[in-house]
Amino acid sequence: MPTFVQAIGATDTNAVSGVSGTLGGDIVVGNTLVVAVDFNNTSANLVDLTDSLGNSFTRVFGPSDLVSRTYLYAAPITTGGHDSVKATIDAPSNLFDLRIHEFTGLAPLAANSTSVASGTVSGAGVIETGAEITTTEPNDLIFVLALSGIVHAMSPYAMVLDFEADISEILVATTPGIYVPVVVVDSGAMWVISAVVLHAAEI
Repeated sequence: MPTFVQAIGATDTNAVSGVSGTLGGDIVVGNTLVVAVDFNNTSANLVDLTDSLGNSFTRVFGPSDLVSRTYLYAAPITTGGHDSVKATIDAPSNLFDLRIHEFTGLAPLAANSTSVASGTVSGAGVIETGAEITTTEPNDLIFVLALSGIVHAMSPYAMVLDFEADISEILVATTPGIYVPVVVVDSGAMWVISAVVLHAAEI
């Protein structure tokens, strides 16, 4: 069953074209990195995503241009150890965020299903986002990046990273079906949800 291990966020607001982050613990061979990249220059493109150990990333979502340009990538970990991840774009952006997550128990496959949705709320409360996403196998992992003033996850989703007033949340969907990410905001805001399904490793 997929299990969260660790995560870190990194950001730069100085009109840069690259940002990097380093996980606190060593990454482990057989696990998977899931990386979210977003920046507010929607004319720019992500041209490179690498890590210091030479693991190979595959795009599983994006780009999406709701509020900012967003990508999600995954990399089966074939080389473990102390690891830094760097994202590079082809034009400067004055807001550039990188979020790096490590999971156990994921299959070395591309995304099964993706979804994106956005909206605006006038006050605090729970948002059922409408970003329907379909799982097809038991214990599929739903990974959700929730941007723009999202304060925390809502059960049954679990928050795995809170960074820059945005969150990453997950759900291990034990039963295949259609799921809708749920988040909570504390004030009026425009929100954006990007979601992807990754299969669990075969036992």
